[in-house]
Amino acid sequence: YFPSVHVDIAVNPDSSISVSEKRTFSFDGSFTQIYWDIPVKSDQQIENVSVSEGSIPYNLIPYEDVSRPAQNYWVRRLGNSYHIEAYHSSVNTDKEFILSYKLTNAVMRYSDVAELYWKVIGEEWGSKTDSVKILVTLPKEVPTKDIYVWGHGPLNGSSKILNGTTAEFSVSDVPPQAFVELRMLFPSSIITTGPIDNVPHLAAVLKEEKAFQDRTILKERLRLGALIGGVVVLIGWIIFWYLIWYKYGRE
Repeated sequence: YFPSVHVDIAVNPDSSISVSEKRTFSFDGSFTQIYWDIPVKSDQQIENVSVSEGSIPYNLIPYEDVSRPAQNYWVRRLGNSYHIEAYHSSVNTDKEFILSYKLTNAVMRYSDVAELYWKVIGEEWGSKTDSVKILVTLPKEVPTKDIYVWGHGPLNGSSKILNGTTAEFSVSDVPPQAFVELRMLFPSSIITTGPIDNVPHLAAVLKEEKAFQDRTILKERLRLGALIGGVVVLIGWIIFWYLIWYKYGRE
């Protein structure tokens, strides 16, 4: 499983993002391989990939090596996904691996805002994650009132704007095969190049996120209602049989 994941995302003026993911792996047994599968759109590329084990940089090799030589990694694009695979030697231990890369065309510009919408943790991870923290840094300071940030995933997540350049999203107890997604809006004027759709976007996003929050609240109320209803039924069942016993069982 993963005790912690810390992701730093720097938004660049050219619509790209520079990502640094520090993921702690807890190995129970002997392991020699880890990998990431990162989905991308057809107009996006991942560049400048690096992998390290703590402070130890790994060596980039041009292809998969079935012998899995430790401290090496390779990268390949497979359709609309990048596969990054690293070789290591770990036995019954916790290790922090750092994956860094640049994703092009990650930010879409509109007439009123720019949008970063990125699935930071995908559903492909088959183990739970204890804690996740995502930090996003803008290329220039802007008024905090012009920054919006939302997180999608487990219901215990929280997002906040720290200052005019930085926003944070954190969540804990992420189940296996659950995603964590970040959506952030900010002034399009700080992005100079990249994809553009010259139409308003802010109002539509606010409406979408309000609807999403309303659905989430409704699901949580229904879940709590079902839980409370089950407890009430169980207590009623226990009382019913106690009364039956009290009336007839003692005779």
